[in-house]
This record gives sequence, C-alpha cells and structure tokens, in this order.
Amino acid sequence: EPYYYIALGMVAGIVALSYYLNRTRIGYYWAAIRGDPDAAESLGISVARYRIRAFLLSCFLTGLGGTFYAQYFLALDPRRVLGVSLSIEIALVGIVGGWQSVFGPLLGSLVLTSTGQIIRAQLGSSLPGMHLLIYGVILMLFIQFLPQGLNSPVMRGLRWAEAKVWRPREYSTYERGGK
Repeated sequence: EPYYYIALGMVAGIVALSYYLNRTRIGYYWAAIRGDPDAAESLGISVARYRIRAFLLSCFLTGLGGTFYAQYFLALDPRRVLGVSLSIEIALVGIVGGWQSVFGPLLGSLVLTSTGQIIRAQLGSSLPGMHLLIYGVILMLFIQFLPQGLNSPVMRGLRWAEAKVWRPREYSTYERGGK
C-alpha cells in the first residue's frame, strides 16, 4: 500500500529535520531554554520567540500527522481520535523510548507497537483492552527504573561496544615485542 511508503517518508523526513535542528543554533537555544529559561534569557536568547518557534513547528508536524491519519482512515471518529487510549499510546512512545533524543521515540514506537500487536493477537478476543493494562504496567516500570527511556541504556551499550569491540586495540611498544 502506498500509505506505508508515505508514512515511512514522513518519519524519515521528521527524523532528519530533528537531527539537523538539534545540531544548529536553534537546537542549542531550545536545549538551553529547556534546561533553564532564566539562564538562557540572561545569555541573550529570546525565550518567548524560540518557544513560539518550537510551538509552531510542533503544530505543523502535528497537522501533517493528523492529515495523514485522516486520509488513511478516510474518516475521523472523535471517540477514537480524542480518546484516552490513543493519547496514552502516543505519550508512552516518548516515555518508553526517551523524549530527549531523536531516535528515542522511534525505539519506543517499535517496542510498543510490537508489544501491542503481540498482546492483541494472543489475548485480543478473550481479554479486550488488556494491552492498555499492560501499557500501564510498562509506564510504571519505566518511570521507576528507566526514567530517561530505552534510548539511554541502548546508547550506553553502543558506546561501550564501540570502545571495546569496534575500535582496534592500541598496543604499546612493549606489548608488540619492541624495546
């Protein structure tokens, strides 16, 4: 179906935009404002202006997603779109994956979508709504044990693997048999 390719293109575009913005001046300003708005203001950053820009970008991307959602389902049901279930699932993506990184929400959506599909396939007819209960348990566990989301331990593991496995070991002259 072409919708999958459109969705993949949208995700790739948004990830690329986020990655790019995080490494530009505006991304550094947003990080400073998130960390301490008063300190950012004292450094000459117009906090109100950059908050408005962040809000506008968020509205634009949300509008793109909503438009795609409406085109995909060809109708909007207020109980489905504005329901608690969808809102919880969207919030959980950021919480589980890690909201302060570009790839955290992708990781969160991968984990939650897979988990939800498996639960619905196994228990869907016998226990409808069980995936929401399991999402609640996942939320409590992540808030308690991984407040930064999955992205933090995954990135630590990748940095460890890069340092220990992928980088060649440097030998001293003594270890190579030299003097």
